[in-house]
Amino acid sequence: MADNKDINLPNHTVIEARWLSMVNEIQQQHNVLIDLIEKLEQNPATDQRTIYQLTVLQQHVLDTLNHLLAESLADSEPVAPSQLSERFKKKHTHSQVLVQLKKEIDRELASLTT
Repeated sequence: MADNKDINLPNHTVIEARWLSMVNEIQQQHNVLIDLIEKLEQNPATDQRTIYQLTVLQQHVLDTLNHLLAESLADSEPVAPSQLSERFKKKHTHSQVLVQLKKEIDRELASLTT
């Protein structure tokens, strides 16, 4: 039975790879937001509320990434094997935060095209 439980949990390498992939994707989307805000600011016909909403989202993305990266750096110090499980649970939780952040960005960008 213990083996079945382990099958349901992603291994440490998968968690780390997912996390890095999500960080890179969110960083790319952050850059897209910055570019979009700059383009919208150059167009006098753009609704200022739209620019404000995107700027708030861009700042939220930046703050969240900074927080998660800071925690990740703090967790890069060697730990006892007994603490590895907790570290990877935290990394898995961070990955879930990044997924939610990506969904939030996608929703906001999709609302601009509708």
